[in-house]
Amino acid sequence: MLKREYAQAKQISPDDPDRLDMEGTVISGLGEGQYYINLPGYRDQFEEAVQMVPFPGTLNLRLTRESMPLRERLNEMPAIHIRSFSDDMRRYGGGRCHPVTIGDIRAAIVIPDRSHYPEDLIELIAPINLREALALKDGDLLTIRVMPPPADSS
Repeated sequence: MLKREYAQAKQISPDDPDRLDMEGTVISGLGEGQYYINLPGYRDQFEEAVQMVPFPGTLNLRLTRESMPLRERLNEMPAIHIRSFSDDMRRYGGGRCHPVTIGDIRAAIVIPDRSHYPEDLIELIAPINLREALALKDGDLLTIRVMPPPADSS
């Protein structure tokens, strides 16, 4: 238990308590991320709020056991809010984003308000295809650094 708590404490930056490092293994998703990212109601908000034109797809990570308590901290951290919207067909739920970096690549965790995903699964958006850019395959371990959102986000 002490080893687990020590590992978690090491992942939290003492200089910035709103920044933390999380690890997860790359897994394949169902392809739903591509559909939602391409909806203008979401895409426009990502461009404005997260300040990136997202690649039309997401990267899914299954968090390590050591990172799960850190995932719970995301619920307490400031986030960029994504508003719900409607089109002629249906209503789409809102959510929140947390800026992250993967090395020197800017990205964001997307957490829908309504989700069928388990708590150990996170979705990342980025302006590039992360799988290709980082030569990732299922099972690869990836570290992401959660950053505080820009001061003017809401």
